[in-house]
Amino acid sequence: MPFQTASQNLIRRPKLIAKAADTPASATPMVTALTAAAAAGTNQLTVASAANFVAGPMRVAAGEMLEPVFAVSIAALVITLARPLQFDHAVDEPVVAQRMYNLGDVDGDVTINVAQESSDQQSAMRLLPFTILRGNVSIGAQFRLLGTTLANLCVALGLPFSKLTGSSTAVDPLLLQTDLTDVDTSINESLFIISERQDGTLVVHELWSLATDYTGVSVNFARAQNGAVPVSVMGLSAFMQYDLGVGVNVPWTALPTYRATKGTVFRELREVGVIEATGATAVIAEAGGDGGDADVGEKPITLDVAIAGLVNGDFVIIDSEDQVEVHQTNTVATVTVTLRTGLLREKLNGTVVQKGVKIPFFTVAAGGVTFNTGGSTTPIPSELRDLPIGMQKTAVQATMSFATLDMLVANVARAIGVPASQVSGGGALLSKLIASRTIVGAYFEGITQSGMFCRVIIWGASQEVQSFALALGAANPAQTPYALRPASGVQFTQWTV
Repeated sequence: MPFQTASQNLIRRPKLIAKAADTPASATPMVTALTAAAAAGTNQLTVASAANFVAGPMRVAAGEMLEPVFAVSIAALVITLARPLQFDHAVDEPVVAQRMYNLGDVDGDVTINVAQESSDQQSAMRLLPFTILRGNVSIGAQFRLLGTTLANLCVALGLPFSKLTGSSTAVDPLLLQTDLTDVDTSINESLFIISERQDGTLVVHELWSLATDYTGVSVNFARAQNGAVPVSVMGLSAFMQYDLGVGVNVPWTALPTYRATKGTVFRELREVGVIEATGATAVIAEAGGDGGDADVGEKPITLDVAIAGLVNGDFVIIDSEDQVEVHQTNTVATVTVTLRTGLLREKLNGTVVQKGVKIPFFTVAAGGVTFNTGGSTTPIPSELRDLPIGMQKTAVQATMSFATLDMLVANVARAIGVPASQVSGGGALLSKLIASRTIVGAYFEGITQSGMFCRVIIWGASQEVQSFALALGAANPAQTPYALRPASGVQFTQWTV
């Protein structure tokens, strides 16, 4: 063995973080199954069909038994792998082509943690433990992706990239909208972290079959803040580390499809406010073989009557309560309204549509707007294996928080959820009906370093007043804190201006 000093083994820096996911449905699907059992230690797979398959990343099996592999050649019905299998795989287990996505630069370190449950077995005959009882193991990784991009939000919330739609233009913005029931729904994905040692060799860490912990996502949109998106994932199948020599090519290519650029870093806020109804209404009156109704993703909607005063670029409020949606119009032609963003849910004929108006706040305090998701998740243990078999989602919370320097009575009342009916004659009874006010929509708008316009709208918002503290003092300007939580959903849009 050649002489090597310890300093040569030190990690210089991470070089690449990539995620493997199944080839998207929009591409040619490559799915087959094993026709012969493949034992651990072998490097060949015999499959039912190799049609459309090419050398590159694949997976064998699914869920907690998933194993990512890298095909170097395909001959007839035999796929030869770059490295031996780590698991035994049975006949009929799926073999699916995958695509690698370069997740881009990170803010700070990448952390990999391993934990095992344990408890001491005590004995009355001794002070030291008689033995240690071992429980389940958890293995995860945490990092912060640079770039205020909707793709980064997909990674952090565990949403598939197929949730992203649009073309980044004003009339068809890049869109991510969700009611947050679909967090952690990306399945059969794996994470690859490649780092460079001082001697130039590479070390690879892999987490197989990811579950995403969405409860710690917190992004700050403010001046001089990088807007990095925190990601926390757990491996359900396996954790692996291996070494590569100097100059050795990793046996797959990470596609730069979702790698953020420097221009995607958030620059500044442009506007923060709420969206309220004006009172002008109509109802959806679609015709068609499906009995009418406006379908999921639909942009043109037909109304029974024209909404007074509604023009191109105005906002419309569709439905109410926990089903409400807020969309900007592209064109308005009497009773035909074309939205810039498609509907999140099907809307039945008779659903009320109202004209909405933006009400911006005059001044937002330093620190800008913070969007975060919380709630609770619990790993699902099994007595038959060390790692959990999944992640139980028990609650999801989203919060948009900021503070204003505007001390108008109406704004203070809005901040603690007191209805507008309690505000009159320049005063308000602020102790009545606290947190009973529903804000149809709250929004903030900003711009990235490269000039891309960003807008976030939360639908069906209510105030969170548990930690409301009205700051009145001489040292700093008075601030009114807002903490708004959506009941219906969140819409993220971006487009080039």
